[in-house]
Amino acid sequence: MRPFSKDDYELVKAYEKDFTRAINSRYATGLLTEELEAVQKVYNETLNRQANLSCGGCILQMMTSVGRLYFHYKKTVVEAEQKLLEELKAKNESKPKRKRVKKDEVKVEDQAS
Repeated sequence: MRPFSKDDYELVKAYEKDFTRAINSRYATGLLTEELEAVQKVYNETLNRQANLSCGGCILQMMTSVGRLYFHYKKTVVEAEQKLLEELKAKNESKPKRKRVKKDEVKVEDQAS
């Protein structure tokens, strides 16, 4: 058993709509075997549980459990990263920008005076 990681997040990011449906409506359908196997990999490694992909209740339990991990990770880690990036961007924009003057431009201005 290991914690939910960024790699797991990236792997199951495409199934966010399915996780929402599973958690809120207690309903999971229309998923291909390849999609279920990707989610099952995360389910097995993070929660140390097995899911029978021929059982509708097992699939719903798997989607609900991985969905909760996904949304918790998204809320804590991803939103914290976005806030940090926004703060850095705001900090960089607040600095006064200096215009770089080329040597040739200075000479032209001096000669014109």
